[in-house]
Amino acid sequence: MKLAATILPIALLLVCSRSLASADPIPVMADSQAVLGPKIYVDCSSCDMDYLRTEIGFVNFVRDRKLADVDVLVSTQQTGSGGTEYTLDFIGMGCYQGQEDTLTFDVLEAASEDAIRKEMARTIKLGVLRYAMKSPLAERITIGYSQPENQAKPADPWDHWVFGISGYTSFNGEESYRYAYFSGDVTAKRVTEASKTVFDLYWSYNENVYKYTQDSVRITTLSLSRSKGGNAEQYWSLGPHWSLGAGISVSASSYNNRDFKISCSPAVEYDLFPYSESTRRQLRFQYFISPVYTDYVEETIFGKTHEWLFSQSLSAILEVTQPWGSVTSQLSGATYLHDFHKNSLTFYNNLSLNLIKGLSLSIQGNVSRVRNLLYLPKGDATAEETLLRQRQLATDYQYWGSVGITYSFGSIYNNVVNPRFGD
Repeated sequence: MKLAATILPIALLLVCSRSLASADPIPVMADSQAVLGPKIYVDCSSCDMDYLRTEIGFVNFVRDRKLADVDVLVSTQQTGSGGTEYTLDFIGMGCYQGQEDTLTFDVLEAASEDAIRKEMARTIKLGVLRYAMKSPLAERITIGYSQPENQAKPADPWDHWVFGISGYTSFNGEESYRYAYFSGDVTAKRVTEASKTVFDLYWSYNENVYKYTQDSVRITTLSLSRSKGGNAEQYWSLGPHWSLGAGISVSASSYNNRDFKISCSPAVEYDLFPYSESTRRQLRFQYFISPVYTDYVEETIFGKTHEWLFSQSLSAILEVTQPWGSVTSQLSGATYLHDFHKNSLTFYNNLSLNLIKGLSLSIQGNVSRVRNLLYLPKGDATAEETLLRQRQLATDYQYWGSVGITYSFGSIYNNVVNPRFGD
């Protein structure tokens, strides 16, 4: 009986295997399979690489840019309609050194993922064609063209205005705990080459309920945090390097002891590089000066229930996307004009480096020196307020950070797509 119990599953497995073998074979590419075309590396964190490998069969996809003949650097920025502009920089390497090109395409905010990946594949095909024509693959390439329908470009009835309404909620709980979060946002934007107009209304509600027993008494603790506000911003282009703007902001926040706050902020910005190069590099300097009126929920540590203040801020923002990686860094300083000792200094950094073949490093962090928390409520926070983070506490600094490292090695080719059992 034991022998039969052992043999029966094996026999069934052999029968199933023989049935599968007699069915139509499913083509599988070998990991080492390569084509005659150039080797390309697509530097894109949001691209559907399986789709690209399937649709672009005349190149070799490699897993590291240092192994590539062509580095395809993909960067994005938001368009005035709320959509996305994709910029693809084709950078020749090795025997193609010095041969570079840039292609762009735009997609609407409502564009599907399928439409985006199709346009991405089409654009990559166009970009790598010049390199493929200088490879052994050239004699196998043919070019086709689809004649567009002859029709006039439709007028824009919205005159570049784009509106958005969003809402979000999340909740969870158990017998001794309940959490609920609600938020909403309404936006209106008009973006042209000459100007940018933005309106934004937002609100949020955060509730935490804790239930516990102390000295045989059932206790329920409620923690609430609410905020709401709106912004109106207008910016004008003053040439390839300069911009001018102004904004009005109205807000309220229980966490920050603000029952009502309004500020008006004229601003000027200078970009060391032309704005036309914004997808690859930016070094922007921004200056804001703001009269601010605040009505506080509780009396502050300086004995104020409401007050007018004037503040100013200066920021330097560096954004670079290159084959070696990308970096976004911002250094910001702010101070009140009535007392320069009431100030803050903040440094933010997001760095991604391609160190050597297969090895990449990611560093992200923020550190602030804080001397301008004039809105802190008078009196000590209760244990409940401290533990539940119901209000901002006095502090001289704030920080957060993360570091990650990735290393991969093995076959350089990455042309194969095998979706069995997922990714």
